[in-house]
Amino acid sequence: MKDFKGDFVLVDGKQRLTAAIGFMDNQIPVFGGHFFKDIEGRLSSSVSFSICINNLQTRAEVLQWYLDLNTGGVVHTTDEIEKVKNLLKDEKQKISKLDT
Repeated sequence: MKDFKGDFVLVDGKQRLTAAIGFMDNQIPVFGGHFFKDIEGRLSSSVSFSICINNLQTRAEVLQWYLDLNTGGVVHTTDEIEKVKNLLKDEKQKISKLDT
C-alpha cells in the first residue's frame, strides 16, 4: 500500500483475533483453564502475529476476495456465502452504472 490512510476491512480471522486478544487480556483460558497471566513468564519474548494487508481498491474486490478465501474448504454457512455473493452482485451493478 502507498499509505495506511482510509478504511480497513477485516475479511478473515475475526474469531482468531478476538480469541488471541481475549487470552492476552486474561479473559479467555486455554489448555485446561490457564490464563495468560499463568504462563506469561514462560513464553518466548519473540511471540508475534502476522497480518496480511491487501491493497484492494474497491468494495467489489474485497467481497470477491472474501468469497475466494471462504469457499475453498473453510466452513461458512450457505446463508453467509449467499449474502456476500448478493453484496458483490450489487456492488458490480453500482460500478457498471457509474461507467455508463
